[in-house]
Amino acid sequence: DVEEGEGPPKEENMSGMGEGERQRTWPSKLAKAKAVAIKYYVYKKRQRMAMLITSSRIVIAPSGSVVPTQHLESAESREETLMGLSNKTVTVFSAVWVHNLANGESRGGVAEGKLTLGSVPSKVAYEVARAPQAAP
Repeated sequence: DVEEGEGPPKEENMSGMGEGERQRTWPSKLAKAKAVAIKYYVYKKRQRMAMLITSSRIVIAPSGSVVPTQHLESAESREETLMGLSNKTVTVFSAVWVHNLANGESRGGVAEGKLTLGSVPSKVAYEVARAPQAAP
């Protein structure tokens, strides 16, 4: 379990990405008009994993294998699994809040994205290949 008081509060984690930080983190093409992106934060051991998602059941599928995060009960397990995916491109299917960098709007939906992992950083961002369909 996460010890209370360890690390910044979730609200600060979610909003802690300032303009300067975003410029360093996101490729410039994501700032263009039609860019849709998801911020996916992975915190180190014994810290909360904060994500802009509606469900914790994210599935990472590297090379055809499937790793549902409900099997990654602890932060240690999550980190070890991500370390095993270092420097690979994976496909991610998840129920997410999709944030449009162009107009600032966010909405829930199911998205598919591709993520190329380097040596696993404290936070990872990936571009969504297809935005969720708008509800009728």
